[in-house]
Amino acid sequence: MRATVAPGLHLIQRKEGTMKRTNRFMIPVLLLTGVAGALTVFAEKDPAPQAIHVREVAPPQGKAGDILKAYGDALNAERVLEVYLTNQFMDYRVEIMEQTDHWFTFRIPAGVPEGKFRIAVVGSDSPSVLEQPAFVKVIEAKGPPTGE
Repeated sequence: MRATVAPGLHLIQRKEGTMKRTNRFMIPVLLLTGVAGALTVFAEKDPAPQAIHVREVAPPQGKAGDILKAYGDALNAERVLEVYLTNQFMDYRVEIMEQTDHWFTFRIPAGVPEGKFRIAVVGSDSPSVLEQPAFVKVIEAKGPPTGE
């Protein structure tokens, strides 16, 4: 007696001699599901800390005394300890006014000359100054600082 099987199904003989139908695509799907589930569990148990990253500053220019806002990732007070304006010759420490995980506001200090400056930060995980890909153009003050 010969058994008929639908296309895509195979017969597997059991030890007792009986036949069992199985889908040849089911085993790889189950294996992939198990691997994906294991990766998800691993990812949830060991999240890597997000790197400090300053993307942009708005407005992109200001004069001494102006308050600017920098946007990025992992910018909270626990991660970012100090912020500087740097032109590769001098670093000018700025005063952080407000700080969240995705932005911080800072005041351009008095005594910073005109020019283009890169934002640099000191993080809690590294004592070195990390230059960021965001720039600020300091323009000449034509009057007293406004604070805005």
